[in-house]
Amino acid sequence: MKRHWGMSRGESVASKCWLLLLIVFLAKTIFLPETSYAQVQVPSYELETIIKTGDRIDPIGNLVGTAMGTSINDEGKVTFTADVGGVNLRIIVKDRSTTDIIYPIAGELQMGQYMQLNNTNKVVFNTRDRRDGDTTIVRLDYTDRDNPVIAHGSNFFQTPYSLVQPYMSMNNNGGVVFAGELKVGGTALAFEDDNIRENGGMPDFQAVPIGGNPQFWPMISDTNRIIVRGGAAANANMVLFIDETLDEATAIPLATANEYRAIGLKPGISDDGRVGVFAADHLQEGKGIYGAAVNARNQAVLFRITGLSAGTDVNRRVAINHSADAGPFDYTVVYMALNDQGVLGIYTIGINVSNPIAGVL
Repeated sequence: MKRHWGMSRGESVASKCWLLLLIVFLAKTIFLPETSYAQVQVPSYELETIIKTGDRIDPIGNLVGTAMGTSINDEGKVTFTADVGGVNLRIIVKDRSTTDIIYPIAGELQMGQYMQLNNTNKVVFNTRDRRDGDTTIVRLDYTDRDNPVIAHGSNFFQTPYSLVQPYMSMNNNGGVVFAGELKVGGTALAFEDDNIRENGGMPDFQAVPIGGNPQFWPMISDTNRIIVRGGAAANANMVLFIDETLDEATAIPLATANEYRAIGLKPGISDDGRVGVFAADHLQEGKGIYGAAVNARNQAVLFRITGLSAGTDVNRRVAINHSADAGPFDYTVVYMALNDQGVLGIYTIGINVSNPIAGVL
């Protein structure tokens, strides 16, 4: 099965671009309930150039291009992979005033498309070795230079995985959820918050493996709740694991094949773990963005947030977090969709989950 490990260094680092803009985009878009996308008000925003090709990165040189993958944290710091000429790429963390060069990427390694910077100065990313196909997830802490290996997939070294998938999620405590394809068969979700090599290559916790070659796109909250579509089928169950143990006995099925034609591959969960969101095609309600509010007793209530146009792909990422300067139950959901004219756009919608159904929260 093809995995999206990104373009080769020659293709992506040169980038075939003359100018790179890393954009901090802050927007507020107002939606009326059940209003068509064409009526959305024009958002206000701030545009800031973090770095562009030709800029100097002291002391290593001028920026030539970047590999794929960029992330921003709540402090406005941005991480990306920079090419300044020479053999190695460098992982950079930058804000408007400072630049940290935190890790060199050897020339034989191919960067994946996905990397993440959290609010405690940790960066997680994945690589594939062009020589032997080994896949690795590494977490960097650029404040104390701690670089634990979170997961390793190899047919040559001691590890339970022949391959680790390049889609991982890290919370603000440094816990990482990922998926590995096991040498004994099947694919399993796993959790690690330290160095996998300290436990004989085994993660802290691992879910029961499943067959069918699924691709997992899990998301983890700061409370270690984990949301994931749990299978390869287009309407495989959307599952919420209540903690990092990935115990199926206590997992909450948020959406099942009995209710949906299709369930999106890329759900989101708020940092506090109280709200999960995903795109789906419901048998009665049709395509839409759906949410699940989960209380401290691990009771979940599913609700519909907004509809989606018929042509929208439900497998696009949906994200959620607390709304800025709002109440404790106010959240903002971000998603991609086609509008009534067939134009793909990024939309936000505010929700309040203080009482989606009386007595639950």
